[in-house]
Amino acid sequence: MTSLPRALELAENAHRNETRKNGITPYLAHPLSVASLVLRFGGNADQATAALLHDTVGRPGVTLETIREQFGETIAAWVDAFSDPPLSPDFPAEYLEKHPWEASKKSYLSKLATLSAEALLVVGCEEFDELLELSQELRVSPPAQVWATRGAHPMNHCWYYKEILKVLTPRLTTREGRMLITEFASVLKALQARVFEGA
Repeated sequence: MTSLPRALELAENAHRNETRKNGITPYLAHPLSVASLVLRFGGNADQATAALLHDTVGRPGVTLETIREQFGETIAAWVDAFSDPPLSPDFPAEYLEKHPWEASKKSYLSKLATLSAEALLVVGCEEFDELLELSQELRVSPPAQVWATRGAHPMNHCWYYKEILKVLTPRLTTREGRMLITEFASVLKALQARVFEGA
């Protein structure tokens, strides 16, 4: 038996009463969606388990050690791939003060470049699900309302997703990995068009 049922139970408990940025969708919908994308794009049950758990660390009673004890070192390492690394000491203090979101994303992108292809598939599916959610919300809600929940200018988000693609493209070389990259790029292209149009 795979660890998926146990991971789903832990994720359900960790995210109980939480919602996504729109304040409506249950938070659990996100890890469930990411796990589904992982399996769709060639991942295995352990990678899908990491997808279910990727946002649980830091919730009440859940630490990385909890994940390691219950699911093993490999899954814990994939979950840890989602943790924010320390900000680069090369960033000037003035830059950090004025651009905290961008500095955080740049540090995270540097971390992603060090991950295995197996971890990157899980991360790529998570970022793709975030991109899909953002694109869907922009179709049904006022853009100003949607962007107000995102913490940065729309152009910054476009930049970030482009950088994610740059990390994924040379590393996800399987047929399914290429499918993820193609679909990711297509949704991002549509988002960029909306942003350039001022939507």
